[in-house]
Amino acid sequence: MTPQRSSTKNYLWNRRLSEIPTLFGRLVFVASLRDSAGVYRETTLTAMLGPQEAHRVLSRTHGEIFAKWLALGLAAKKADLESYLATPAGPGPSLPLSDQACRQLIPPSARAPEQQLYLTDLERLLERWKDEAGPAFSRQGA
Repeated sequence: MTPQRSSTKNYLWNRRLSEIPTLFGRLVFVASLRDSAGVYRETTLTAMLGPQEAHRVLSRTHGEIFAKWLALGLAAKKADLESYLATPAGPGPSLPLSDQACRQLIPPSARAPEQQLYLTDLERLLERWKDEAGPAFSRQGA
């Protein structure tokens, strides 16, 4: 693949991701592209790059987005999560994020301390959301 062609494909993929307004939304999106066997699949990217290269790009992207979300401070994570929940793609006030669903957002490349930080922060944020939302909040699978 020529550098120009590779650059064009990277541009198109990054542009698609940038259409998702929140980092947490991007995390949900990329995680949703991984099947039960752990293989990432995305039709357009696979057509452009082939299945192995698309898997590699999606796996790397998943890890990068996860790392960026982890690097946010708790207040920024809260703002990002609230923005995601308010988008049409977000689950809204019912917040159907079970513990299992939260764990499925973790990329396979994440180390144990990163996984723990993510789960601890997310649990803290969801509890805060629950407290602020009051009776309108229902967390399925918790």
